[in-house]
Amino acid sequence: MSTLDETSGRQEDVAGPVLEVSTDSVPAPDRFGWWAEMVGNEVMPVTVRSAHAAVFQGRANAVELPDSQVAFFGFSR
Repeated sequence: MSTLDETSGRQEDVAGPVLEVSTDSVPAPDRFGWWAEMVGNEVMPVTVRSAHAAVFQGRANAVELPDSQVAFFGFSR
C-alpha cells in the first residue's frame, strides 16, 4: 500500500496493519507446543523448551514495512 505525499508529489510506502497472535485462543495444555511450532514456522527453525510449559502464555505482534517486517514477541518463562 502506498500514499501520495501531497506536499512533494512523491509516492511513499507505508506500513501494513499490525497483526497479533496469542496463546489465549489455544487450550492451556497445547499452548507451549503451539507457540514453539509457530515460532519455528514463522521466524526461523528453532527448538524451544521450557520448564514451565504447563502455564505458558505468549503473544506476538508483527507489522509489514515496505522492505522488511518488525516483530515483537512477549512470553512467560
